[in-house]
Amino acid sequence: MEAPWSQLARHDRVWLVIPFRDRDRPGNRAAVVDSTGQKRGEYTKYHLVPLAEPYPPGDGALRS
Repeated sequence: MEAPWSQLARHDRVWLVIPFRDRDRPGNRAAVVDSTGQKRGEYTKYHLVPLAEPYPPGDGALRS
């Protein structure tokens, strides 16, 4: 999943925030990719939409 996003970030020299779901780790997550195409970390959403997101909340920290 990460390779096309890394290539796009590198090509356009932009940072990307890519939302995703992981079957093994419940939560509303996002990956952060820098302008060199390197994954800088993941974030798990802390403030969930009531009744719409049945996931456990994250702690708000960016994980690398």
